[in-house]
Amino acid sequence: MSPQVITETLYALMVQQKKTVSEIVLLTTAEGKAKLVELDFVSQLKSMCKAYNLECPKFELEKDVLVAKEETVELSDIRTDRDNQLFPNMIMDLIRNKTNDNNTRLHCSIAGGRKTMSIAMAYALSLFGRKDDKLSHVLVSKEFENSKKFYPENKSEDKQIVLANVPFVRLREKLPLLKEYPRATYTEFVSLTQQEINNMVVLPQLIVDRSNHTIEIAGKKITLPPFNFAVYNFFLEKGTFVRGEKYLNQKDAELLWKIYNQYAVSKGHIEKAKATWFKNQRVEIGVLVKSISQIKRRMRSTFTDFPWIDNYIISTRGTYGVKEYGILIEKSKIISK
Repeated sequence: MSPQVITETLYALMVQQKKTVSEIVLLTTAEGKAKLVELDFVSQLKSMCKAYNLECPKFELEKDVLVAKEETVELSDIRTDRDNQLFPNMIMDLIRNKTNDNNTRLHCSIAGGRKTMSIAMAYALSLFGRKDDKLSHVLVSKEFENSKKFYPENKSEDKQIVLANVPFVRLREKLPLLKEYPRATYTEFVSLTQQEINNMVVLPQLIVDRSNHTIEIAGKKITLPPFNFAVYNFFLEKGTFVRGEKYLNQKDAELLWKIYNQYAVSKGHIEKAKATWFKNQRVEIGVLVKSISQIKRRMRSTFTDFPWIDNYIISTRGTYGVKEYGILIEKSKIISK
């Protein structure tokens, strides 16, 4: 019911922050849409862009103002439980569709609507928002609000507008259900997300004791032979999966050799390694595969009561000829001492 928040937000973005806004989409009620017409919002938008020499964002009242409907009847307000299902579903569909376009960046404002509308916007962006998408709320002084102006006209008024960024949790890459249920409604997503969170497991830290060649998970330890310990640390340091071709690439072979030199127990072991698995400064993938199997057996036999051990072992993925090897555990879970 206060369309000034739109031009105030645009002013903060385009004039104060000098960002380009190419398109506006408004989410409102039938009453809100009528207010846009009553106050001639389109003319106010064009006037602001002309005053500050801005390229006017794409906006048409009939196309870019979205109002939730009960069958064919537009909602006049958001009051009932039914209203609070229809409007969030519309927001969810819009945010989901817009974020599927990699050529877009969203700036979502929670100003001007019912609090329940703002909550739905924030939740939809939390589910689908990407790294560069933003959420904000525009704040204006009482003096400027009472003036009923749509945008500042001088430096004094400019200082009376502040765009506050609202941090939000980005779940897009963390919840597989977003891809598994591409047409789920707002209410369904709330339920599905809660189920997903309830099933999440907080994995314990992986403690790597480099001086004693031990690996500790959830209070249990194993000690690995120097070469196996070096192989395990090689994959921890890589942090990515390694392609299982006949030989490791030169960079990876040199990294493995550097790590092994830290844990070899004697000069004799190093010389023997040079003559066998590091012959001619190359490492056959078969040498690693054998070590990986030994490490895996040891870890599985020790951590028998730990159902998430697959996150800590060196995993294999892919098919014959295109296999890759790596450790799934996130680096933030690894402690070295």
